Amino acid sequence: MMNSFYAWEQIRKGDGELGLTLLRQSLTSGPLIEDILELGLAYLLLDEYDAAWEHFESVIKSNPQSPAKVYGMAGVAKWCLKSPESATAAWTAGLGTLGARADKAGLRLSLLMFAASIAQPGDIHHKYKAWAALLPKLDRLVPDVWPNQLVEYAIGIRGQEQLPETLAGSSGGEMHDRQWLCDFYKAVGEFHLIGDPRQFDPVQKADQLKERMQHLVDTTRSELVEITAFKSLIAHEEFYVARFLARAPLELPTAPAMEVDWENLRYGDGKLGLELRIERFLRKPSPAHTLGLGIAYLWTKDYESAWSLFQYANRNSRLTSQSSFGMAGAAKWCLDQHEEAVDCWKAGLQCNYGDAGGASVGNRLLLFAASILRENVFSKVDAIALLAEKADDYRIRAWPGPLVAFCLQKAVIPLDLAESKPGIETRRAQLSFYSALLAFEAGALSREELNNRMIEIADTSGQQWTEQNKFSSLIRSEEFFIARHESSP
Repeated sequence: MMNSFYAWEQIRKGDGELGLTLLRQSLTSGPLIEDILELGLAYLLLDEYDAAWEHFESVIKSNPQSPAKVYGMAGVAKWCLKSPESATAAWTAGLGTLGARADKAGLRLSLLMFAASIAQPGDIHHKYKAWAALLPKLDRLVPDVWPNQLVEYAIGIRGQEQLPETLAGSSGGEMHDRQWLCDFYKAVGEFHLIGDPRQFDPVQKADQLKERMQHLVDTTRSELVEITAFKSLIAHEEFYVARFLARAPLELPTAPAMEVDWENLRYGDGKLGLELRIERFLRKPSPAHTLGLGIAYLWTKDYESAWSLFQYANRNSRLTSQSSFGMAGAAKWCLDQHEEAVDCWKAGLQCNYGDAGGASVGNRLLLFAASILRENVFSKVDAIALLAEKADDYRIRAWPGPLVAFCLQKAVIPLDLAESKPGIETRRAQLSFYSALLAFEAGALSREELNNRMIEIADTSGQQWTEQNKFSSLIRSEEFFIARHESSP
């Protein structure tokens, strides 16, 4: 310990070579992980990025289960060498390893990836890889626990005024560390969450970010005189990202062509279409953009991502919606996790916002469908009882309310479905879905014949779906994704 203290004193005084020699000596007799990290940090601090990478790489090769911190610093070395692909690979490899005691959910590496990709946005694909690493963790975030709020701020869900909440329960050096990280992510977040780059001066924003990073990496501040405080600061991977940004010119972002995201998803580069949807959400994580991104995940059959996104919204939105629970359940259904899908639809019965008419029958209809498709996961008696509760509600005159009476076999749909009006094709598809279920339950259709009907419902190649607004209406229907999944081999 004394050797380490003296080594850092020498490094701060400018004798980096002596400091490195002393730190290397500490590794000769049964090195602890703390000693391994300290030598790597010294390499990084002295801008010896190649040496830092070789050091951390050798540690990882000898012990792939090294703490996440080792992978974090290894990625930082590559990032500072302007090799974002290698940095992302190192960080991704470390996602499944042991995080720090204060980061049991393993958020910090994912968050670091996200910040680094925002700060150097030349290749937007790195940002989407970082988002993909964060996304599965969102539905497991525990409110008001460090560093969860930091994640929420970074992706724009929490406002700037809420960041001080992250300091609650901390004291002394821990408080200073958290404040520093808050300031770092606040600066990166404000650089990123700025809307369409055509509507601001990117050079001015880059200059502001650089100025704030220069302040953050100033190690001559009075509060850093003590070696302990200094070492605590430079132990953050974000410190080296900040220092890099303080020195190097930023590669400024460009405006993506948002208007072609669904066109790309359907007919062109599906990956690009999804990335554009992600970009739209990250710029403004509104309920509408959350729904749009979640549906894009469902369309591309990335059901795990759809579930994570919708479930996060269900747990954390101030006002919940019928569609968010409905789509979350659809994602679970398409994962063949039928009990979980039913649980989600049951939870959606208590949501704040319902269907167009306000009667909130959507999740009840989905539970009715579940009781027929997988009778072991939900009782048909309970499904009918739930629908019957709404049978006399005047609000079910608005779609999809009329399907309640239809499923209860009390009435024919009281709408002219031959009429040409917005959304009529989707209504016909939903009616066909429930008609097939009732016929199957009555024995008029075999399981194979039911699957064939589902294939027809999920077929988007027809002329009626060539118009974008009609196609968008169809895939906003949970029944579409259930039909598509049921018709799959």
